[in-house]
Amino acid sequence: MKKVCVCVVCVMGMTIWGGLAAPVLLIPDSTSDTVGKYDPQTGVYLGDLITGYSGFSTPINAIQGPDGNIYVSDQVADAVFVFDVNGTYLQTYADATDGLNNIRGIDFFGTKLYVTSGDGFVAVFSGPHVRDPDFINDGSDPFDIYFVDDGSALVADIVGTTDNVRYYLPDGTFSHIIFSVNFPEQIQKLPDGSFINASFSAGVISNFDLTALMTQVPFASGRGVFRLGNGNLIATNGDGVFELDFVTGAQISTLRSGVSARFIEVVDLPSEPTPTPVNTATPTPVNTATPTPSQTPLCNHDGDVTLDNEITAGDAQLAFLVALGSYTPNFEEACAADCNGDEAVTAGDAQLIFLTVLGSGACVDPMI
Repeated sequence: MKKVCVCVVCVMGMTIWGGLAAPVLLIPDSTSDTVGKYDPQTGVYLGDLITGYSGFSTPINAIQGPDGNIYVSDQVADAVFVFDVNGTYLQTYADATDGLNNIRGIDFFGTKLYVTSGDGFVAVFSGPHVRDPDFINDGSDPFDIYFVDDGSALVADIVGTTDNVRYYLPDGTFSHIIFSVNFPEQIQKLPDGSFINASFSAGVISNFDLTALMTQVPFASGRGVFRLGNGNLIATNGDGVFELDFVTGAQISTLRSGVSARFIEVVDLPSEPTPTPVNTATPTPVNTATPTPSQTPLCNHDGDVTLDNEITAGDAQLAFLVALGSYTPNFEEACAADCNGDEAVTAGDAQLIFLTVLGSGACVDPMI
C-alpha cells in the first residue's frame, strides 16, 4: 500500500488507531529475514519490527491491511504472512495451496489483497485463502502493483525484452505502456501526484505520470523507493538503504548497510505514550471562585484540511504530510486533519479522509 501511500504516498490499507500512533517506514531485509523500521521524515533506522519468524525465506513487501495488521509477501516461501503491529505472527493469509508462486509486490484496494506472481498474474484475495478471479492474467510478469485512487493500477512488468511500467483500468483491462525500463521493481506515489519507480537492471529511479516518463536519476540495482518527509529519496538495493538527492540522485547518506533491503512502505504503528512529568513544586492554591467561561474555538473534524469546503484526495495528502511532520498546520487545518477526532493526526486520519473521498468512509464531523 502502498499504499500512504506516502506515497501523498497512497494511504490505502492503513488503519485508524484509537490511541497514540505514528507513521513508520517498513523495509524487509531478505538476508536476515527481518522487517526493519525507519523514520519517514529522515530515513533513520529505528530497529526491527519483525524478527525470528521461521517462515520467512525472502520477504519482499510489508504493507498495512485495512484491519491494521502487517501483511508481508515472501517470494521464495510463496506466501503472504500476517503480523500484528507489535510484530507477532498471526496467520498465513495465502500460500502455494492457493496457487501462488514467486510472489513479489502486494497492495490492498478496499478490503481485497492483490498479489503479483512470476507465473504471469495478479491474484485477488477477499479473505484468508479465499482467492477470487485474477485481476490480471495476460502474459505479463508483474513485479509490483500500485493502485491509483479510482481503482486503476500501475504494474511493473518484467516480462523480458519489453520490460515496462504499464497502466490497467479498474476492471483489470490493459490500457497502455507508460514507459519501458529494464527490470522495474517498486512503484510509489509522490505528493505532487506523479509516481516513482526503482529499476533493478536499468539502475535508475524514474519519475513519471500516467501518460509518460518525465525524469530519471541514477541508482544502482534499485529495488524499493520512497520520498522522505525531508524531500530526499530513500532507496534500497542488495547493499543496504540509502538517502538520495531527489533531483540528481546523488547519495547523501548510507542509512543502513549490509542488508539486502527490499520494498519500502509507510504504515501506522502505535507509539509509546510520553510519561507525564511529576511536578514536585509547591502547588498553586486552588481558586474556588466560579471561573469565567473561556471561548474555545470550534474544532471541526471533517477532513477538509485545505479549508476549501470540499473533501478531495488533496485533503488526504495534506493530512499525511501533517502526520509526517512535513507540514505545520494552523488550528483549523489540524482539526480538519484529525478526521477520527482522537486529538492526534496520523496516517490513519489520512486514510479515512481518502476513504471519505471514495464514499466508503466518513470523518467524525461530516461537512454540512
